[in-house]
Amino acid sequence: MSSHASVVWSYFDLSNQAKFSESQDLLNDAGTWWSIGTRIAIPMAQQKKAFAATRGILSVHFTLIDAVEDGDKVVLELESRGEIPGGGIYENAYLFKVKVWEGSLLHVREYADTKAADKLPPELLAQFGVEPG
Repeated sequence: MSSHASVVWSYFDLSNQAKFSESQDLLNDAGTWWSIGTRIAIPMAQQKKAFAATRGILSVHFTLIDAVEDGDKVVLELESRGEIPGGGIYENAYLFKVKVWEGSLLHVREYADTKAADKLPPELLAQFGVEPG
């Protein structure tokens, strides 16, 4: 895997290892995170807070399917799986398009199966500004 793709994958892999502080350190506070669920780019600092708040609600494990790098841009194809509090399994498929800058994730565009979010608890969706259903 190339160097920029390794940086981006490290973000998810550190999360898999429950090294949340280290994974969050890879997010550049000057950047943004855009999600297909909200279709707005939020400041990276806000995204970090949302992820921190969700750790107690849902823990998912990411699997790398493919990685493509072009200069400072990386696209990762990932899948996730996790247990939903109260029962059930959450699974999703993603494409992340990321601009890497100075060893950090500067701008992230997250494309995921929005139908999969229907299984998630409303309090988790609220952390990311997504309305249930």
